[in-house]
Amino acid sequence: MRCRLHLVLCCAGVAVTDWQDIIKLTDYHYLAATPAEAIALAINAGVDMSMVPYDAGLFAPILAQLVANGTISEARIDESVRRVLQLKIDVGLFQDPIVPPALAGRILGGPADQALSLNTTRKSITLLQNNVGTGASTSGKPVLPLTGWLPKAGAKILVVGPAGDPRANLCGGWSLQWGGQTNCVFQAGIGSTIGQAVTALGASLASATTTVMQGVNFTDSSPAILSQVTAAAAASDVVILAIGEAPESETPGSTQDLTISDAQLALFAAINATATPVVTILVEPRPRVLGPIADGSAGIVMAYLPCLHGGQAIAEVLWGVTNPSGKLPLTYPRTTGDLDVYYRKPTDGAVEGVPPTLYHNPLFDFGSGLSYSTLSYDGIALAGVSSGGPAVAPGEVVNVTVTITNHGPYPAEESVLVFVRQLYRAAITPETRMLKAFQRVPLPVGATTTVTLPLDTSNLAYWTPSLVSQIDAGVYNVTAGGQTAQLTVTGSAQVRASWHPTPYGSGRAHEVVPVDAAGNAKVAAGVGDSSSVSGTIATVVDVLRAMGARASGAVAQDVFLQQVADLLALRLGQE
Repeated sequence: MRCRLHLVLCCAGVAVTDWQDIIKLTDYHYLAATPAEAIALAINAGVDMSMVPYDAGLFAPILAQLVANGTISEARIDESVRRVLQLKIDVGLFQDPIVPPALAGRILGGPADQALSLNTTRKSITLLQNNVGTGASTSGKPVLPLTGWLPKAGAKILVVGPAGDPRANLCGGWSLQWGGQTNCVFQAGIGSTIGQAVTALGASLASATTTVMQGVNFTDSSPAILSQVTAAAAASDVVILAIGEAPESETPGSTQDLTISDAQLALFAAINATATPVVTILVEPRPRVLGPIADGSAGIVMAYLPCLHGGQAIAEVLWGVTNPSGKLPLTYPRTTGDLDVYYRKPTDGAVEGVPPTLYHNPLFDFGSGLSYSTLSYDGIALAGVSSGGPAVAPGEVVNVTVTITNHGPYPAEESVLVFVRQLYRAAITPETRMLKAFQRVPLPVGATTTVTLPLDTSNLAYWTPSLVSQIDAGVYNVTAGGQTAQLTVTGSAQVRASWHPTPYGSGRAHEVVPVDAAGNAKVAAGVGDSSSVSGTIATVVDVLRAMGARASGAVAQDVFLQQVADLLALRLGQE
């Protein structure tokens, strides 16, 4: 690990374990029989700092004994100490170790941060479903925004569900506390619950009266309370159902069934027994299978874990103050077994004789996201930066141009997503589509905008069974907003990564190397030809020069020479 991290990747930073990871080598991974063996294994592999929340008093004496008996060299300890001290110097801990409390409040969590948090939440909220309510309940209009069909005064709103209150339920795990428990005490005056925000905006925009109920908690329900919910729903013009899952993290959040809890399904059934239209707000860190909730909800809004300003942002979307513009960054399953990954291949889940649309049928596909405006795409075109047309050499950048029009009735923002599909691939089955470029663009009402997104054809490479990153010659479909154009790559090539040092780690670059008909890279012999010993040595020399005096002074001589030997062996073994 030391060789890879500090020489190959030129990382000058600190390698730190996660929670109890060294001791887990004995009782979780079973790689070491004793704590001493585990500590020696980890430190000699390159760990600089161990996260030992429970056994610091055990770790330090054992480490000292391992140094004393020569299992771990003192030079190895010096190497880590230098890196840890360098990190503290870099972040200024030796100059000003304590930030004054008054200054901390201005630096972190101040008005600018709060505004940024709210605006980010507004942009992320994703409208997944927006149907006309049953019967005459929404006057023949989509259920959202509420201002589009509710009466101008006197509307009755019911906000119900366990995700609606308290604010901690909007934040999930690792917020103030590890598990994000609902008894977290957040600073007063920051943010609002869904119920609070819907109530305030409804009163301001439509003189609406809002009733807020929990109904059930995330796991338990009461028949008596459900009867009260049914009565309240029947007396309302619309129900805002806030559901999801309780704050959790790591193992306590593990589940063997993605179906949303029985209590929340019972809550929906109690509401659905009325004719009142339902808008479901999903507050969840992962997709939970909705079952009848998806079919019975007129509107579905994915809020993710928006945290303290989520209530305000959600209410703005519901009432039409904000036009939703988020896109779904995952494939939302229809059933627990419907777990297609995003980079799905045509063979995934295939059933002989059955069309792919039948066995790949998620509830909502990757990239889904509706707007209150009618947006149309037109006129996709491809132009290589060098070639000027849709036929390009491997590694060339292609400009993807598409025209978008906002037909209204709201100002909008649209995330333009560019997907690529390789029609036929030489080595393995190609993916059905891959996201390769995206850009968010503002669209005033009535505006037509032409957007150009650069597509680097190096990103069309895939890993072959022989672990070569390769671009194939051939035809690729490029799609944006339902518009498709064909891109032709005129030759095959390999894409090779290279690394260069930065002040706190490494940067990544790549080179595109053409290949011949047999798939062999066309590389001149000599320096840079990593298949030769001279090329390997030149690579090592280049890395050492790039690392500079700072890195070479950060390791003892014997450790440094061992790392060079490791790198030589690695390079020669790979080639």
